[in-house]
Amino acid sequence: MSEERAAALESHTDQDDPADKSASSHHNPVLANSKPPSASWSSLFTRAVTNSWGFEFLCWLLAAVSLVVIIIILAIFNGAPLANWHSGITINTLVNVLSTVGQTAILVPVAESISQLKWLWYRRSRAIGDMEAFDDASRGPISSFCLVFKRPKMFLVYLGVINTTLIVLFGAFAQAAVQTSIRQIQAGSGTIARSDAWQIAKPPQGQATASGASVGQLQFISIPTTMQLAITQGLQTIDITPSNFSAACQTGNCTFGLYTTMGVCPTVDDMTPTLIKNCPYGRQDTRSGCSYTVPDLESHQTFQQDNFTEFDLLYVGSSQVFAGGYQFLNPNTLVEFYIIYLSDPSVLDLDSKANYTAALVALRATLDLCIITYNTTVINGTTNNMQTSIASNLNWQTVPKVINNIQYQVITTTGPNNEEFYITQEQRFAFNDYLSSITFTGNVPISDDTDVPTGSTDGAEAMYTSVANGAGIQGLQKQLTNLASSMTNAFRTTSDVSLSSLGTATAPQVFITVDFRWLIVPIASIAFALIFLLAVMVESRRRKVPAWKSSQTAALLCLGEGARKAVGGLDMAKEMEERVGAVGVRLEKEGEGWVLEKVDSGGGGKGRR
Repeated sequence: MSEERAAALESHTDQDDPADKSASSHHNPVLANSKPPSASWSSLFTRAVTNSWGFEFLCWLLAAVSLVVIIIILAIFNGAPLANWHSGITINTLVNVLSTVGQTAILVPVAESISQLKWLWYRRSRAIGDMEAFDDASRGPISSFCLVFKRPKMFLVYLGVINTTLIVLFGAFAQAAVQTSIRQIQAGSGTIARSDAWQIAKPPQGQATASGASVGQLQFISIPTTMQLAITQGLQTIDITPSNFSAACQTGNCTFGLYTTMGVCPTVDDMTPTLIKNCPYGRQDTRSGCSYTVPDLESHQTFQQDNFTEFDLLYVGSSQVFAGGYQFLNPNTLVEFYIIYLSDPSVLDLDSKANYTAALVALRATLDLCIITYNTTVINGTTNNMQTSIASNLNWQTVPKVINNIQYQVITTTGPNNEEFYITQEQRFAFNDYLSSITFTGNVPISDDTDVPTGSTDGAEAMYTSVANGAGIQGLQKQLTNLASSMTNAFRTTSDVSLSSLGTATAPQVFITVDFRWLIVPIASIAFALIFLLAVMVESRRRKVPAWKSSQTAALLCLGEGARKAVGGLDMAKEMEERVGAVGVRLEKEGEGWVLEKVDSGGGGKGRR
């Protein structure tokens, strides 16, 4: 394009719109409101919709209604179980259909508004080739973005780009708002055993009287076989925990509130620093003449009664471990025992027996009644019993108690929740007898094969295993914790007064979850489309431009005679683009119609668009 033609087009760019122009006998102007002499009602309605913005408003209204329906449905079913949705199609499918309807409908007013922009554009002198850019922009977001860079000084173009972008995201964001989540809901109940008493005992000699409880001499009793089995299992099986005890749960998933039960708790103390070596006549080099003790043993009332406050070196020197268990002082103690062992058996090969002292270790251990608080959950059929607290320093007392019209002596205390816990005196004696004399008293002789020791009792072997190979006090603590867990589980299941703690059974259920934040984009799309449509309508009315929008008929008929001659006839697409790029036109009123009139010098315009 020559510089003279470009300058001529530039000179017309900023001129005000002419109010009117005289008719030309060479032009066939586009009539804005022409109509045939007679028409049917249907054609009149069609013409009214076509010549105005009625159809665009109907499409916008359809899109708005679709979005409102989506919001109402999601608001109703938000947080509801998916099972409450009884439609033949899923809620996601319905939202997809409605969002597609809305997305398709909202595209109509936006595309038509962008097409209308070209007629507003030509109210001033522009290159005739700009018409194609506007038509392309009405077809999608990519072309509309290109229009921004080609026509940067038209505000409504930017608004159109925003609208086309929001329309592209409309459906995806509407569907993203619908989500599902799995929740646990109440679906039954669960129970787990607990115990607040241990009173298994044979009735006393004598019969209960009608006037009150009978008192008599209880027959000799022992702990039940189930408890003996639990003790053996606790000594021989590793990794016994409270979770080895299962709850009854209907669905395999249960929760229980905090509850308490009577159980067994171990304590272990290192007495090695207080070891005392006693040898007759001051001799320190004999294996059989010396004995070992600790001050606690020497002052222990019950141990003194049994004349067993010292461990003879003869036994200690020939054994890996020597254990002694006896009666107790504390009311809630089931057994108290001491073990002395050689931490380094190789000292037996030395000539100097004085080295024994450095290799000896003394430990004191007890198994006491305690009150344990649990928090139990069952997940997929697996029970998890977690200890939340242990009340071990309670005030236990020996008092008479009438049980089933028979009077017993019981060891009782009050738990954290003012609940009474007790064990009969007879059962306490039975526990002590079984644990002290049968289980924890004995020794493990030294042999060539120390990996497989053979002790005089199961307890002695267990003590050797727990402290051997440098495990020491930590090993014994772990062993006794294992034993205490096994005994506590037995307390809860084999007591004749076992109780149950009630829990809630739950089952997984799918719920509809709506994140309404995703609907911001569809709502913005509807709002911006209305703003854009109204803005284009107002601007068209202000500039007195009819609503031709994307009408191809208007595009064919609008060229004035001068513009037609400058453009020439049909040719290859590229050649036509080059020709129209050099022709400048302006939309002008001519009589009762409109025409794209060629500017005087016709310089098309890459200079200013």
